[in-house]
Amino acid sequence: MNKKKLILRIPPGAISGYKKIIDKTIPILDKNFELTIVPLGGDFCSGFPYKVGKIDKNNFYEDEIIINSLILDRYSSLGSILPDKKNLKLFTMWESSLLPRFPIEELNYFINETVVPSNWNFDVFKNSGVKKVQLLPLFVDNLTFNHREKKDLSKFTFSAGGCSSISSGNGRRKNFQIILSAFKKCFKGVKDVEIIFKLSPQERDGLGKTLDERIKFNYGSLTDLEIADFLGQSDVFVSGSKAEGWGFFQIESLAVGKPVITVDYGGVKDFCNKDNCFFVDFEENLADGAWGKNGGLWAEMKEESLVEQMRFCYENKDLIRGNSKNYSNSVIEKFSLDNYENNLLKILK
Repeated sequence: MNKKKLILRIPPGAISGYKKIIDKTIPILDKNFELTIVPLGGDFCSGFPYKVGKIDKNNFYEDEIIINSLILDRYSSLGSILPDKKNLKLFTMWESSLLPRFPIEELNYFINETVVPSNWNFDVFKNSGVKKVQLLPLFVDNLTFNHREKKDLSKFTFSAGGCSSISSGNGRRKNFQIILSAFKKCFKGVKDVEIIFKLSPQERDGLGKTLDERIKFNYGSLTDLEIADFLGQSDVFVSGSKAEGWGFFQIESLAVGKPVITVDYGGVKDFCNKDNCFFVDFEENLADGAWGKNGGLWAEMKEESLVEQMRFCYENKDLIRGNSKNYSNSVIEKFSLDNYENNLLKILK
């Protein structure tokens, strides 16, 4: 049986969550379609692990999906790269309550259907004025991120951080400073507690230097398996993020059996709830940079509420450790790679 043809455009050198999405999506598409992978601007490096094709007269009019972040200005418009045809889908996401005006116009003009990862993003894109929006829930790699028992119980360990590469400007959105400040206020003189941040090298100077041996930093480029081990040897993951389109570190922490301290806001609402997370009070305020360009809002966490939740977790460590498998079970099956594959194929077939 002949496979249906499909063109996939992806940016060379994708980082952070987009790289994770691309890496898990390509094998699914390659298995189910006659796939042509094309770089979205530039060229792939010599180590790119997949076969790269080209667009010619035989496949020009085939269905096409693009995985890429939103283009925010006319100087890098998708319109200068994409073919002028109607069967284009774009998978993307956004991290505030409203899109800037330019991508709204571009999506409605060039893209037949915009695909987003969370119910919150679906509402954001529709409320911003994007006409055709489709929901494709993302995943947790349940083959890698599965339940792990913490080995060293002598200290209560908080973890925090982001993907192995954090794009410029994301430090403001991830809001690591408030986590560091809350930890210091909450645990003055307490010795059997620690926090370990997983950050990108770009964030090395952002949190300043500390002589507190309870506060540790990992700036390495970790594989998914190493991230799973990192999260698995903590007790609770702390997210200071003001908004997420999805939230890989949050769902991966749950998958290995660690609850999340977070705001009840953004894409994490699809998998975070009162049974697997500890919610922090917040106020909606105007977002920074491009996220707030069109009046977009995001959640500003209240530090005193964060302190309270961190203290609660520390004082109830036995309860939290005892619920570890329940936290894992809350996401492992529902957001498995198999379910992602099934949902992706429904959109494309």
